[in-house]
Amino acid sequence: MAARLAQLADHLDGATANAKKEQYKILEQPLGTTRHVRLVCIGAGASGISLIHTLKANLTDYEITVYEKNPQVGGTWFENRYPGCKCDIPSHNYQFSFTRNPQWSSFFSPAPEIQEYLCRVCDDENMREVIQCGHKVVGARWEEEAGLWRIKVLNDQTGKSFDDWCHFLLDASGILNNWKWPDIPGIQSFAGDLVHSANWPENFDWAGKKVAQIGNGSSGVQILPHLQKGKSAST
Repeated sequence: MAARLAQLADHLDGATANAKKEQYKILEQPLGTTRHVRLVCIGAGASGISLIHTLKANLTDYEITVYEKNPQVGGTWFENRYPGCKCDIPSHNYQFSFTRNPQWSSFFSPAPEIQEYLCRVCDDENMREVIQCGHKVVGARWEEEAGLWRIKVLNDQTGKSFDDWCHFLLDASGILNNWKWPDIPGIQSFAGDLVHSANWPENFDWAGKKVAQIGNGSSGVQILPHLQKGKSAST
């Protein structure tokens, strides 16, 4: 029995020795002690704006920076400039529950009005102090040992990049601005004007031109009536 206990003691000593090499450590701090965290959010569209509000309402010991690649907040409602662009669901459903707008001009409000609403929410809740417009996140790398993200940010105005870091990196860039041309053979060799609804040139003039439209979804049904107003031949 004594020999067995000695073997067990040796085994426990070995386990304890190995445990000392482990990186895990029990901290001597009261239960519920908060940890100051640093957050970075990519994008200041509807998702980014909602995130800022949610954090303000629920967290205390944190700091956040929101990097927006465009010169203004709004996301897809800032970027989409095609004629007839508007919300394709009822406007009174397409708004934040914490900032309702009873003054929508129509059942399906136009893009500029939605963009103005998003800007107003940012101003009313003092969100712009944490938003850096004209800044694009171009790289991100997770450091396991340090437990944080190393990110690289490009300043669009200066053309120079700089490094930042955070404990939590949140992606609010969405999918609507990740547009691409349809996979149609020869489309890139088309000699005329090639225009995408998600990247509409601000001064594009189609008057008197023969226009072929690919697609008849929400964007297509909004664009086509305006193309016809230009007295062009539309298909």
